[in-house]
Amino acid sequence: IQDLMYRTVVSARPLAQAALRVLNVLFVKKTHSGPTAALVTRLLEPILWRHLKVPNELVRQNACELFLASYPLEDTSVSREEREVGMTMQHTALATLLSDPCPNVRAAACRGVTSVLAQYWLIVPSHVINGLVKTIVKELASDASSAKVRLAAVLGIKALLATPASHVYLRKVLPRLADRIHDTNEAVRGAMLELLLTVRTVRSIKFWDVVSLDSLLARLEVDKPFICRRIVRLLFKSYLPLGAGEEVVLERCILLVRASRPASRRFYQHAGELPLEEAAKLIVSILSSVRQWVKSLPVLEEEEEDGEASMTEGRKGKRKLGRTQDTVDDTTCSSLTSMVLEDTPGKDRQEEEQEEHPYHDLEVVWGVMDVACVLWVQHNS
Repeated sequence: IQDLMYRTVVSARPLAQAALRVLNVLFVKKTHSGPTAALVTRLLEPILWRHLKVPNELVRQNACELFLASYPLEDTSVSREEREVGMTMQHTALATLLSDPCPNVRAAACRGVTSVLAQYWLIVPSHVINGLVKTIVKELASDASSAKVRLAAVLGIKALLATPASHVYLRKVLPRLADRIHDTNEAVRGAMLELLLTVRTVRSIKFWDVVSLDSLLARLEVDKPFICRRIVRLLFKSYLPLGAGEEVVLERCILLVRASRPASRRFYQHAGELPLEEAAKLIVSILSSVRQWVKSLPVLEEEEEDGEASMTEGRKGKRKLGRTQDTVDDTTCSSLTSMVLEDTPGKDRQEEEQEEHPYHDLEVVWGVMDVACVLWVQHNS
């Protein structure tokens, strides 16, 4: 067994990984057997600590993976003081591996350390957890020299969310990763969105507290389709609450258009989960609301000369359209209500709604019409 451990450390990567898979069977059994754990510790110690510090990067990476797969190394036959010294040495080694000069070693250490913390969160001392997570979030997640290390950091933090005991701590830590949504590497951006999708399933953490909505919409405007689809999955229930009624869905649509018209186009373009029936309802709601808004606009009435009745109708139609454009201003409403789909009951009420109507912003009108066109094309192709 010890010879197999040695070969795991000094062999080339394919052979080392195959040998480690064999040893993993023994490492799993040691968690339930004190004598097995003591045997593994005695066999590994002469090999492990020496090879974690060798100049060869490949050997350090193999030794790092072997160490993290076998953590914790604990010999129950020795005294309690000796076991505490051994655990302190292991925790120091974890922090040292996260700062290794080789990016491959740092990435392997990040994956392994987060896996260890996820499994032993309630056992590892809090100051050790704080130091390790601080290194991962502040240094490795922003490692400018290697996208592989940044990817490992984001995926590692995602792995920690599998431990419910970590949620209170991670709620304060996760916002430090917000910049990874704009990472230059698309794999890191995709991993960050997978992290947000995992956060969405955690009740005590809100994904919009981790990454702002403006940042998500900014990426939705310009990013690649596979990134956009993940953003749409993240925001789908927020902007398409299918069970909330047609008015609410239309209001959310207007909110999205006002936040970012280009992002709204791409949102509905990649909203593959939207059923055909719901898409048709949204299209009808958009067209009906725009039609009602146009009909509610005042018509310019002027006195016309007698004998020109036939030309008066044509001029009134033109003035109506001109009046429609002149009455549109850039005033933004403080809230979107169900008046978008309701009839205007009277003149006073009509004038009040004219001042607050979201369609006074022509960008909103063109934006919702864009949405209708996108939905039509998507479900008609």
